[in-house]
Amino acid sequence: MVSVLDDRFRRLWDSARLPELDAFDCANDAHVDELACLLLERFRNDGDAEAFTLLFQVTGPRLERIARRLLDRHARALPSAQLVEDFKRQIFLHGPESPPLLVGSFLALARSHMERSLKAPLAPPRTSRPPKRPRGEPFRN
Repeated sequence: MVSVLDDRFRRLWDSARLPELDAFDCANDAHVDELACLLLERFRNDGDAEAFTLLFQVTGPRLERIARRLLDRHARALPSAQLVEDFKRQIFLHGPESPPLLVGSFLALARSHMERSLKAPLAPPRTSRPPKRPRGEPFRN
């Protein structure tokens, strides 16, 4: 995975906090989690949109797996992508303007958010139309 995104990773790589890029193992959850925390921090602190994109490219398969396991455990018939997208939306909405977020583990943060989402109903999709006015009822401001 890293080889495909090498140029982008090299620009963002923080060698003081992460292992050498060549030593990065995308099959190692600890490596992925460290990188995810760094990318989240870059997005939150600097508004770095590229870091946000890379964050979900790197963690996407793991987030899907977490979502599927939680859905199986809670016996819910939702697409796992819906849980992942809800989490992604929350991360984006609480971006650079939000108060600092201390994250020890990005994957644990994702799991706890998805778990809470399953316990509380997910928000229904928003419609762009205003509610219909019954016929014969006058307009109100």
